[in-house]
Amino acid sequence: NPYPVSTYTCDGTRLAVRLMGEKASVSVDGAAAVELPATGQSGTTFSNGRQTLIIEQGQTSWAVGRAMPVACTGG
Repeated sequence: NPYPVSTYTCDGTRLAVRLMGEKASVSVDGAAAVELPATGQSGTTFSNGRQTLIIEQGQTSWAVGRAMPVACTGG
């Protein structure tokens, strides 16, 4: 697979993330992966309106709904 999987832990939530250019494929706690399209100009925020993955300066954050993003470890 040309898109390697990176794994993160975000406040107890486990993510398996594949970055695929204009979208990210994210599996939450082993569930089926969902595709999150890139939003904005920087290409570091991926969101489907409900789930948001943010990657800025090597730091990864995850948010669901209107909750504040939580920092993730791993990668």
